[in-house]
Amino acid sequence: MKYFFILLLAIAPLSSQNPPPISPAAKYADYYHKRLPYRIDEYTELVDLLDISNRLFYRYHINDTKRSAPSRFNNEELKQYSQKLYQSALTQVCADGEVWQMFEQGVLLWHGFYTQNGRLLFDFKISKLECEKYRK
Repeated sequence: MKYFFILLLAIAPLSSQNPPPISPAAKYADYYHKRLPYRIDEYTELVDLLDISNRLFYRYHINDTKRSAPSRFNNEELKQYSQKLYQSALTQVCADGEVWQMFEQGVLLWHGFYTQNGRLLFDFKISKLECEKYRK
């Protein structure tokens, strides 16, 4: 009984402490993760969103269609395609107030685009600095 009482006294302060606050990035990832997968366009689908160490990782699958097969693009076509998606992401991200809140806390957004079989086609990062340049 004596040991139980000592153990109870040792645990009591831990249980009365408030849990650490949830970061805006974690809230954002949790909210959107529940809505996945999310079709962006006929080729692109957001399949995962993770909050890891002040970074949000967006994982997309790129689907080949009869009209176009991004997984077989040559380097120049892939560069043009990635630039188009980068500009689209900047337009959406840089206008989002929640994302600006995260940027203020040093969050970095990483977008990775993969084939259906898991091969990375391209990726890009967006930070507060890129959005500030984009807004000018």
